[in-house]
Amino acid sequence: MLQEFFTAQSFEERRANGLQAQTLWPEQWWAANGWEEAAKLAAEYEVDPKPFLQWLAVGNPKLAAEIAREQGLLDDVLFAELRIQWQNAITDIANYPNPHERHAISTVLAWLNWDNRPGLGIDDIDWVEIPAGEFTYQDGERLSLPTYKMSRYPVTNAQFQAFVADGGYETDKWWEGLQKPESKPEHWRKEGNRPVESVDWYESIAFCRWLSAKTGQEIRLPTEQQWEKAARGSDGREYPWEGGYKTGDANINETYGDAGSYNLGETSAVGIYPQGQSPYGLMDMSGNVWEWCLNKYEEPQITTADVSGGVRVVRGGAWYNHAEDCRASFRDLSHPRYRDYYRGFRLLCCSPH
Repeated sequence: MLQEFFTAQSFEERRANGLQAQTLWPEQWWAANGWEEAAKLAAEYEVDPKPFLQWLAVGNPKLAAEIAREQGLLDDVLFAELRIQWQNAITDIANYPNPHERHAISTVLAWLNWDNRPGLGIDDIDWVEIPAGEFTYQDGERLSLPTYKMSRYPVTNAQFQAFVADGGYETDKWWEGLQKPESKPEHWRKEGNRPVESVDWYESIAFCRWLSAKTGQEIRLPTEQQWEKAARGSDGREYPWEGGYKTGDANINETYGDAGSYNLGETSAVGIYPQGQSPYGLMDMSGNVWEWCLNKYEEPQITTADVSGGVRVVRGGAWYNHAEDCRASFRDLSHPRYRDYYRGFRLLCCSPH
């Protein structure tokens, strides 16, 4: 207890002397360095921990928010002065170039329900128009597609939660001809601004049916041809960006295959890699989560939503994959009933408006 007392006092003395919390985390504040438990103890010793947490949040936003959550103090007021700064930070790669930093701040925004970017909620899907025309498919085949729209982001936890809360699993018409899972997914309860994960192909189809009825638009999964054009553009690029893999441009495991040094080890908030967007402005088409497509893998011409068997296509790679698997032309497959903590989906809109 004596050591704990002196630890708490050391924080009090720093604040009294005008020292900033950044001095404890001068580099990579998002990585643990031993001061975390001391900060938690110091907060417990405070009669009113709020000023301490506000001081701490300048140097370590996630730790301050975590302590506030544990003490039941996390609300819209506590860190209000930092709200705009944090919101801007998660897409500001010039001033926040390390994806670990943007990832940590985006997690705090999710805890506070502060991430107000368009396209993250169910009532404001951010549709991006993919213009009609030719594109290079796979290893050089030239195909042509009419105009269509795709969601800028993969479906988020918040969006899928709206489906669940609206009786999505209890409404039979969303599941006609599909195989409904015996239980709801467990992992969608994570941060609302991250892509939904652990949903199978049938769940993604049911979600699209529900959202179509809700919006009056024709919404479904993309075919892999539509997905690939949206990811590669018309010039047949290898990744959504120009050139080869660039370290820090996607949420993948860069340490696997020595592509770089970054590895978040989990899903991240959608859109925090703006430098990795596709030619049309779609985000997270390389890494984060694999995305279900409409068609079968071995018979890609079959796009019917049924239980006739056959594995379905997934595209884009995920946070645990190496760069090779996250190329825009890479095809992979999965059984439509499989749920994994690295698989989600993106939306396509066929309606003209």
